[in-house]
Amino acid sequence: LFRSNTPAAVQGFRELTRKHPDHVPTWKYYLRLLAITKNSAGSEEANACLESFPDCHPVAMVAVGSLSPKDQILALKKILERTRGNLALFEYHHALRLLRSAVMECVKNQPPNAETISLLTTACEVFPESMLLKNQLALQLQQTGQLEKALGEFSSLAKSREIQLLGTEELPQEPMPYLWQFARFIEKVLKEKPLNRD
Repeated sequence: LFRSNTPAAVQGFRELTRKHPDHVPTWKYYLRLLAITKNSAGSEEANACLESFPDCHPVAMVAVGSLSPKDQILALKKILERTRGNLALFEYHHALRLLRSAVMECVKNQPPNAETISLLTTACEVFPESMLLKNQLALQLQQTGQLEKALGEFSSLAKSREIQLLGTEELPQEPMPYLWQFARFIEKVLKEKPLNRD
């Protein structure tokens, strides 16, 4: 259907998303089709998808890719703000990979400016362990003349790298001990709901 009649394929997928608005694969195929064909409805449908699946990162990333560069920044910031502190531990690294890739792709396609720096700052706050995001933020701060802030980020990167190298030396290829994972889980739970000591 797609090869022989693109408009009919677009209409067919649109009707399916209206009949089955909660079906994630349909939205993914529909948005990719709109992007491939550069359909003018792409941004509108992407925003509709983001409204329907605000916390489903895989489909949200497909939707973001259908937006204009400026709208991508706004959408990614909203997603990051919703993500802040709301991820379960088992979701964290998957969300990090998806959002890191989307943020890096977004800022790569436009010159450094206040909006891209704001996006990178938010991403680094949500995912402070990501050296890739932090390095990109430092570079953009440097390129826009914010040298003192850039120096601080580069220094932070150096410390993170030192910790990473030392950890690799001391615990080569060791899986994270369960006690560490349990402690991290308890810490997260207590931050969300502190113990009543009265």
